[in-house]
Amino acid sequence: MLSRRSLPPRKPRGGSEPVAVLSGVSALGERLSRLDAPISSLSAPLDAPSLLSHFAEIMGSITHTQLTAVAHIPLQRAPELEPRAADEAVASSRLLEAISAVDQALTSGPLPIERQHWIAIARPSAGESLDGILDPVERRFIPVSPDYEIPPSPKPFNVGLYTSTAPRGAPSMWRSYLATYYDDALFPLPWRVWRLRPRAGEILVREIATADQWAHFIDAYGILHGEYLYPDWRAAAAEYDAVHLTARAVVALQGFSLRTPRGLTAPTYWDLETTFWMKWCFNGAELVEVVSRRDEVRKAVRGLERGAS
Repeated sequence: MLSRRSLPPRKPRGGSEPVAVLSGVSALGERLSRLDAPISSLSAPLDAPSLLSHFAEIMGSITHTQLTAVAHIPLQRAPELEPRAADEAVASSRLLEAISAVDQALTSGPLPIERQHWIAIARPSAGESLDGILDPVERRFIPVSPDYEIPPSPKPFNVGLYTSTAPRGAPSMWRSYLATYYDDALFPLPWRVWRLRPRAGEILVREIATADQWAHFIDAYGILHGEYLYPDWRAAAAEYDAVHLTARAVVALQGFSLRTPRGLTAPTYWDLETTFWMKWCFNGAELVEVVSRRDEVRKAVRGLERGAS
């Protein structure tokens, strides 16, 4: 666990204690305790789907409101952390160690491009057919380009495409998240799970497996907006096709502002191991699963659990 001694605080301003920094330390320690609880209490190891479901359940519950309450700081603030101190703490996680044993790419990379799953979710308008709407096709893809305006965001929406890695014999973390947090208003059925086939040739992926690597990414491709530094996604897209955040990075980053030489990074909420595709890098897709009824939301995951045992 991360102790207060492992994080040298900033000089107090006007004699005040750096509350946000120390609160970030305690919040990360509480998070790691929640993540590791089932590993510490069980004598038998959990199977892969159970590990991913537990990760999705805990990380999906970490919102800004929950985090600031745990950290005991004002709602308008985000807890702060030193990147390397965060990584030192996360390195001790038994859950991440167990997930790494299942599939090291989930926690450390590199991205297994051939095992990327995209889940299509859409509610058709009255009289509208779903034919083609839930298919991954390039003509509906909006790339990150110099002429596309993207509001400052650590995780942009309405542009690009997000995938999650599917370990062998288990669903992706995103599929596990949907099963855990199913809500018909947010995630209306049907869902279609696709395995995307990568195109031939080189695909350039920026790997982010630690808080320190995210800080370096922001240092290289960061823009200041208000009091926080945000990724300049258009600048990143000039050099990369995609950005891959591992589960280890998500644990170290979620909801925190990292202290960098250029200032504080905007708090991120990626929830899960995720790849953000800024350019279309695929040559077709294979339909893996269709979930059209409520009783299939959990049934599909349980079916994968049985297949993995």
